[in-house]
Amino acid sequence: GDHRDLHRLIRRQRQMCIRDSLYSDFPSVVNPEIGLEWKMGDTEWSLSLSRSNSIPTFYNRYYESTTLKGNPDLKMEKGTNLCLGISPVPEVSISLFANHIEDRITAVKDNTGISRYENLDSVTRLGIELDGKYSPAEFIQIKGSYAYLVAKDDHTHKYLTYSPKHKARCDINCELLRDLNLDIIFKYEDDKFTKLDNTEKISGYLRTDLKVSYQINQKANCYLSVENVFDIEYDVLHGYPGWPRTYKLGISCDF
Repeated sequence: GDHRDLHRLIRRQRQMCIRDSLYSDFPSVVNPEIGLEWKMGDTEWSLSLSRSNSIPTFYNRYYESTTLKGNPDLKMEKGTNLCLGISPVPEVSISLFANHIEDRITAVKDNTGISRYENLDSVTRLGIELDGKYSPAEFIQIKGSYAYLVAKDDHTHKYLTYSPKHKARCDINCELLRDLNLDIIFKYEDDKFTKLDNTEKISGYLRTDLKVSYQINQKANCYLSVENVFDIEYDVLHGYPGWPRTYKLGISCDF
């Protein structure tokens, strides 16, 4: 009886796949992945182990500006990934992950203020991601996410550039009237280092966006959005400032 009860309590699902990627300018790679999913009571668990690769983009290799230079000699990234997922209730998910990446493509800023993409020999990324949603009333839905990341060079033990430790987002959707909706979006990013020796960084920011939309019919929707409502000043990447307060008015249609 105990064995049958335990079997009903724990349900497992196994999966395994192998991906083969062929490239003209880079060596072909085979990326295996194995995963396990099971349920204990109301809690769903998942565990996956995989190999992955990422080739440098055209932007990484050839784009140039006054603050950024491409690098046509970049090599392919190769990573080993481990992830544990936990979902205690359908509205909440927790992911713990560890990535070991060889030849990590990273923007490196020199003493002249110019950034250039380079390959780092070995990088480790450890972190946790949280996602959830909650509806305190029928006309309100709140969705939130939070990520904590520690990304370091394995040789120098310094933090990677442009990799904030903390990132968070909160979306609040309110149905004001029938077919009329208001979205309030909060986005937060922590400080980011801009140099590999961690001697220089750009400050984090909290940005607020608003959007009002009206569903005209089943295929048409009109909206007014205000990005960066409080017009805060912040930098995003390679010396570029973030968007100032921006207004957008538009109509979207499905055909």
